[in-house]
Amino acid sequence: MSTSKKAAKSAIIIMIFTLGSKFLGFIREVLIAAKFGSGMETDMYFIAMSATILITNLMSNAIRTTFIPVFAEIKVAEGEKGKLDHTNNMINIVFFLSLILVCIAWIALPLIIKLLAKGFYGEQYNLAINLLRIGLPMIIFSGIIGIFSGFLQSEQRYISTALIGLPFNLVYILFLLFLSAKFGIKGLMVVSVIAVFSQILIQLPEAKRAGYKYKFIFNIKDKYIKKYFISAFLYL
Repeated sequence: MSTSKKAAKSAIIIMIFTLGSKFLGFIREVLIAAKFGSGMETDMYFIAMSATILITNLMSNAIRTTFIPVFAEIKVAEGEKGKLDHTNNMINIVFFLSLILVCIAWIALPLIIKLLAKGFYGEQYNLAINLLRIGLPMIIFSGIIGIFSGFLQSEQRYISTALIGLPFNLVYILFLLFLSAKFGIKGLMVVSVIAVFSQILIQLPEAKRAGYKYKFIFNIKDKYIKKYFISAFLYL
């Protein structure tokens, strides 16, 4: 098959997966409205999700966008093995830094909510803190998703990036259909974290086909790490 035919076939597959994800996302929103309706708990959930998604999307997009040109430079300078080593180094460093950020946010959330949402009191205030704390692991997962997305796109692999919306929405839909009545709004927030984690799982098979294999490397002095973080900071 020619390169142009392969590109056209990939484009069609990506378009189908993207449309499928959008459709499932619509069903997810309809089910949330049907199962939880409107009220204080639902409002707190959407506030917590909005705050978390703002951070995670910004983080994931910054990592993915700025990582691709750095990857290209590494591959030219150090070859495929160097690229894989730097990928693992980045995963470990981002995981470590995200974990520190989550711990700080966990402790500081009561103060943050008092500063940013002065109208929250009593049960409403406590629920906002609990939901945001449940959602904090999404920050860690979004960083790893961004790295894998950058790695795969630098390898001209786009299928799993188009696919990540499918497991994300399916996890929600299964919960809303069968478990929402039992676990309530806190369960929905837990499922939000699981849904984000499922996006990593859908990327792993394609990453392995591209030659990725995990290895523990942690080198904060790596010159490419410094270059990457400067680029990410400028992106933000």
